[in-house]
Amino acid sequence: MKLEKKISYQLASEKDIPQLVKLFNSHYTIKKNDDYFLWQYFKSPLPTVLVCAFYDKKIIGMFGLQKKLLSNNIKIGQIIDILIAPDFRKMGIFKKLSKEAFLLFKDIEIYCVFANLNGKSACEKSLNFKTIHKIDQLVFDYNIKNDKKNNQKYNIINNNLVKFKKSNQFRIWRYFNHPHYRYQKISFNKNTFAIVKVFDEPNTNQRLGDIVEIKFSSDKDIVNLFNKLLKHFKDNNINKITTWALPHTKQYDVLSSLNFKCIDSERYFCIKSNHKKYDFLKNQNTWSLEQADTEIY
Repeated sequence: MKLEKKISYQLASEKDIPQLVKLFNSHYTIKKNDDYFLWQYFKSPLPTVLVCAFYDKKIIGMFGLQKKLLSNNIKIGQIIDILIAPDFRKMGIFKKLSKEAFLLFKDIEIYCVFANLNGKSACEKSLNFKTIHKIDQLVFDYNIKNDKKNNQKYNIINNNLVKFKKSNQFRIWRYFNHPHYRYQKISFNKNTFAIVKVFDEPNTNQRLGDIVEIKFSSDKDIVNLFNKLLKHFKDNNINKITTWALPHTKQYDVLSSLNFKCIDSERYFCIKSNHKKYDFLKNQNTWSLEQADTEIY
């Protein structure tokens, strides 16, 4: 019997978590524990599934899918935690896992993934995804002299950019129930705030700050918010801060004026749609994306 015929596909259950942790941690620098998989797949307010490939009762592949809403109310399926054990690659398992997962959400209209280079290649070749954006980090470092003056004039805010919706329920789960990180909400006023975290970089053990989400209503407010954030991190002895902002957005303009530098990063935003009415989402200037939109960045 061919090896492929001995592989079965089924939804992960809580009893599978130890195997999922072992498989995940054998391939990624950022390690996960039981609490992560419990939080992500069994306690999420978002409809979320994890389809696994089993060979002789051993998990040899995983494919997560999470249903979200965009700001224009389009239902989108975000692929998360995709991994095939090395000995079982190039056997069609990734494509089979995706089909099993996609069948579980019949109302999803488009799919997306925030992928590394290997994930990008797999989604393009096996699932016909299109890469919309390469997302680089924006980094502020207090140890580098500020070579810009904050006198930039900003473009008109484009309120039509497509974003991922974030409800209060989502924010509680995503930030304040997170199993690994502790987040803070830093507010400038009622309608202008940021969600931030402090963490230790795995390779250097350097303490870094992340700005993972921002919400603002005016040019002046966003400038004041970012200045308040820089002071917050400085007061807490955090000298290096990272965030995301796409080049066509207001956030990018302001961050550039504050001496945030673009640093090459291996993260790609890819989407798939089988209907022409969603082709407008394949335009890279359509989106506003931030770190909060994905777990790994």
